[in-house]
Amino acid sequence: MRSSLVDAYRRERRDLQVRGYRREDFGVFVRYTPEQPHLPGFIQFTDVPEHALAEEIERQVAHFQAHGCDFEWKVYGADSPPGLREALRRAGFEEDEPEALMVLDVDAFVLPARAQGGIGIHRLEDPDELVELVAFQEAIWAREFPWLLWHLRSMWDFTSFFAARQGERMVGSGYIEYPRESRFAELHGGAVVPELRGQGIYSRLFEVRVLDARARGIPWIAVDAAPMSRPILEAKGFMHLDTTWPLSRRAAESDGS
Repeated sequence: MRSSLVDAYRRERRDLQVRGYRREDFGVFVRYTPEQPHLPGFIQFTDVPEHALAEEIERQVAHFQAHGCDFEWKVYGADSPPGLREALRRAGFEEDEPEALMVLDVDAFVLPARAQGGIGIHRLEDPDELVELVAFQEAIWAREFPWLLWHLRSMWDFTSFFAARQGERMVGSGYIEYPRESRFAELHGGAVVPELRGQGIYSRLFEVRVLDARARGIPWIAVDAAPMSRPILEAKGFMHLDTTWPLSRRAAESDGS
């Protein structure tokens, strides 16, 4: 089952159109070039002949340099050639920590009995609420995401956004994206303020999104899990499909300086 799910995921995601991007499938990878300011570009699903790899990397760096944008080359364990990550690092890419591509069988998930505390979980009903969600994410990660508000607004029609609130204060968030023509929903944005972690808020945000997917008839939920999250998700029934590595290149670095 694992290999068939990997193949299905790669096939469906390879055809994905993303708002605000020009998608180009070159056969040996898929490239997304941003058409909006502040958005980073990205490349994924690589199958480049080893002898052509260095030249291809140089060509893609030049492409995004010409557009003046940062970009990420996402490497999957199923990609080729095997030396792709090393070649990207030699070309000046910065490698972030690996993530686990994991999927959950939505119908097989059993909702645990859970006492409901004083923290309410609410679906966002107005796109204007995304301003607060972005501010929350920036506070959680202590960094700015100048592209995130535009990106989330572009996803509004096919994404369910949820917030945990203590009174009027947002103390947790999570959203689930339903890419068009795909059997795999995607989890994003799961976070809880440090002082309230360990109280079940994260799990409740997760569960409400699983129930949302089930109500839509979606069979699988996918997530890129950080190493710390993988055992938590495995305990919830997620299956590990592949390992991914995000390798990034800033626009300012694309001139070789």
